[in-house]
Amino acid sequence: SAATTAERAFLRELDAGCTAPVGAYAEPTSVGVHLRGLVASIDGRDLVRVEGEGDPEDVGVRLAHEALVAGAEEILGALRG
Repeated sequence: SAATTAERAFLRELDAGCTAPVGAYAEPTSVGVHLRGLVASIDGRDLVRVEGEGDPEDVGVRLAHEALVAGAEEILGALRG
């Protein structure tokens, strides 16, 4: 589905593994999907939230890049060691 495509694009672009505290939730809209994404530190103190609408693949990729710039890169880097 379109929602699944957006969610998977977000996770793939972040290179988030199964144990990373990353979430994505998409709902179909008239223009594609509305996607909400979240990246959190293990202790929950650091959070990066992104949200947007558009073509499923494009919005997933775009929001992942927005999250990385907003601090998700540091959060995920700390998890990878």
